[in-house]
Amino acid sequence: MRKKKDQLVRVLGADYRLLFLPGMQDVDLHGDTFGLTSVWDRLIKVDSNACQSQQKDTLLHELVHVADQETAQPSERLTESQVFRIARALFSIMHDNAKLADWIMSEDE
Repeated sequence: MRKKKDQLVRVLGADYRLLFLPGMQDVDLHGDTFGLTSVWDRLIKVDSNACQSQQKDTLLHELVHVADQETAQPSERLTESQVFRIARALFSIMHDNAKLADWIMSEDE
């Protein structure tokens, strides 16, 4: 897997630093964390040791967290289970329908 450069991701007008770091699972007691987000620091971390598909799924999961935290009041925030299901469904839809994802993102004619 080629090394990814750190970059900026824009979410609802705010720039978040995206970092790919090894060993994210080591910081989690459950061993199933591949990413972490800090809205306060505008930072998204994704485990660079995960396979590419897992990294993509994780990034989408973290972006759902960001969108939720940027738009919802604390009492209205999604649960981790809801974020997981939304991100997994969106990832599957985009993966299985690449032309649809391209059309959604294309400029209007």
